[in-house]
Amino acid sequence: MQYTAGTVDVTNGSATIEGTGTSWSGMVAVGDCFMIAGLPVVYFIQSITDDDTLVLSTNYLSTTGTDLEYMITRAFTPNHDWPEIAAGDMNWPTLHTAALREIDAKMKELDDRITALEP
Repeated sequence: MQYTAGTVDVTNGSATIEGTGTSWSGMVAVGDCFMIAGLPVVYFIQSITDDDTLVLSTNYLSTTGTDLEYMITRAFTPNHDWPEIAAGDMNWPTLHTAALREIDAKMKELDDRITALEP
């Protein structure tokens, strides 16, 4: 499930996102995925200041822009917090790839543990 109300202003090199027509307090949470529509980069929310200001866990590293469409993914798997995809989600291939990479990394860790236990 995604939250997409309003638009955002982003600044290259800044972790602060400013919204217009957004109601982030109570609607999104720390750890949710944030993306600008059409861009293949997933950021994670570090804090929500109020209804129209949030802070990412890393700086935004694309072109500065105003009144941009965005999405915040709010649905995650219960055991590993991987993003879930729902019908109608924007940019779902990027979320799918991010989740697959997380699964791949966990499988690699498991493979390495098993290999270390083998005689």
